[in-house]
Amino acid sequence: TARAGSAPSSPPSLGAAGGEARSAAVELDPATGRYVIGSLVEYKSRSSGNWILSKVEGFDERTKVYRLDVQQNAKPERIRLRTDSCVPAGESAGQPQGQHPQQEVYDHSAEVAVAASASTASAAAAASAAAVASDTASVDALRNQVVKLQALNMALHEQLAQEITLKEGYYSEMCVYRDQLQ
Repeated sequence: TARAGSAPSSPPSLGAAGGEARSAAVELDPATGRYVIGSLVEYKSRSSGNWILSKVEGFDERTKVYRLDVQQNAKPERIRLRTDSCVPAGESAGQPQGQHPQQEVYDHSAEVAVAASASTASAAAAASAAAVASDTASVDALRNQVVKLQALNMALHEQLAQEITLKEGYYSEMCVYRDQLQ
């Protein structure tokens, strides 16, 4: 049974070991109709529009969104059971590979999606490195500014101490003149 608001159930998908077939019933909790933690699913990426292989890591009861290994806030309507995109054409997930050697044509769309995801991750890493370099330069500039402000603060404290000494001297003189006038 599929959940309301989700894509229709996909055909059985390959298990984590890659050989045994899993039915959709294993992927969904019969009591809640939700994907079980650890389920292998596909997530429809907002940026690329492609289905990306993913694993369910949790479900937030309050916001009603899944936490996936590729997306922390995945809406249920953007998730479906994993499909058999890596099984040779003409074979079912339950048949051992090689039974139909004349039909060794693979659908590599999932692998392309993973490669695109890796490329995006690589670009994100490069952007992150550039941001870190920029942040490092900003931190260095701020440190230099702090050093200058600390030096200025010390100079102002010295000037204040001198002015306090002068004020005390003037006050003493005024007291002497006041006593002389009386």
